[in-house]
Amino acid sequence: MKKIILLTLIFLASSQFAIAQQAIAKIKYEEAEEAFSTNDFKTTILKLDEAETLLKATNPRIMYLKILAQSKIIEKAPLNDYKILENTRQLCAKYLLEYESIPNNEDKYKDIYKANEALKAYPESKAKFQLLDTMRANGLKYLYEKEFKDYTKALDCFTELAKLGDITAKAELGRMYFSGFGVTQDYKKAYAYFKEASEKGNAIGQNGLGLFYFDEKLINGLDIAIDHSKAIKLFELAAEQRNDKATYNLGRVYYSSKQFNDYSKALNYFSMAAKKGNTNADNYIGIIYLNGLGVTANANEALLHFKLAASADNNHLSQYNIGMMYYMGCGVKKDDSEAVKYFLLATDHQENGGAGFDYQLGIMYLKGFGVPKDKNKADILFQKAAISNIGEPEYNLEIERWKKLLLINK
Repeated sequence: MKKIILLTLIFLASSQFAIAQQAIAKIKYEEAEEAFSTNDFKTTILKLDEAETLLKATNPRIMYLKILAQSKIIEKAPLNDYKILENTRQLCAKYLLEYESIPNNEDKYKDIYKANEALKAYPESKAKFQLLDTMRANGLKYLYEKEFKDYTKALDCFTELAKLGDITAKAELGRMYFSGFGVTQDYKKAYAYFKEASEKGNAIGQNGLGLFYFDEKLINGLDIAIDHSKAIKLFELAAEQRNDKATYNLGRVYYSSKQFNDYSKALNYFSMAAKKGNTNADNYIGIIYLNGLGVTANANEALLHFKLAASADNNHLSQYNIGMMYYMGCGVKKDDSEAVKYFLLATDHQENGGAGFDYQLGIMYLKGFGVPKDKNKADILFQKAAISNIGEPEYNLEIERWKKLLLINK
């Protein structure tokens, strides 16, 4: 009798434990659904795995949501992880085989069928997958590594990968068309690639798309309008993924935007970017301290950051600004010869011309400041200045600041 009672108690305890496990599994599934609704697909899969562990089995609802979540991850980066690609294929095959006859399941069954069809566009074997993975690595090598740089080969790699839906490749193609690396510069194509990559959560795409909402020079012929709030949002999304260029661009928006101007925020973002080696950010920090924008003016601090940028990366605007400090005697002893040295460096290193640089160097030759007078050289430089521009619009604003100081101190 005692044995029967004991067995009954054990049975009841195990039943209660199983019921508790099922209740917790249900909570895990609900958490997975919530994560899916916020596009947190990794958490979705984690919670579904936990639910399966508790249940010691799967079921149609769990499998359906897992397939959708994994498909979203694959859609974002189809050539990043062969294991998830293969696992999703297996889950689709199992679902389509075992759950066709479930009552009222037609819509979900169609969703899984579509997911399975989409997977057919990707490599079917691990060997082919690894081949494409190597192609992506080569594309990045040809685009960024100095000793291997070959834009034509990079373009071939990324174009081939983009046909398979690889978002990284599309983002890099956006960069190439944006900057004219190995291709004719084409902002329309760059915008299209950045937009598609951004929609998949790619940081390069988000940062690139943000530039189009920030800089009106880029939107000619595009059906979009300048929107600094959108630019900030996109830069923030990219910066959250540790995209250092996006951090720098946040500084640019807060530095130059009339709507969102905040020099304290600009300095904070520029400081973060400068620590990651962005010399343009160091230049902006110098400008902020030189002009006392949201901080106490400090010419020594300005010169420090200009020289950091000029020495680390031949930053041409920093070289120009150092030249202007020597020319004006601003925070340093006035020295026309030293000013000319930096103006020459600035004009030598600029890639796309610079009206302010050429104009100021022309003044030096015209007046004989720090160099022998040479009107012919001056005229050539003035002609270059008339047809060139700095590139980033806020640079031109800084040139204007210096020109005003020149007028005041004549």
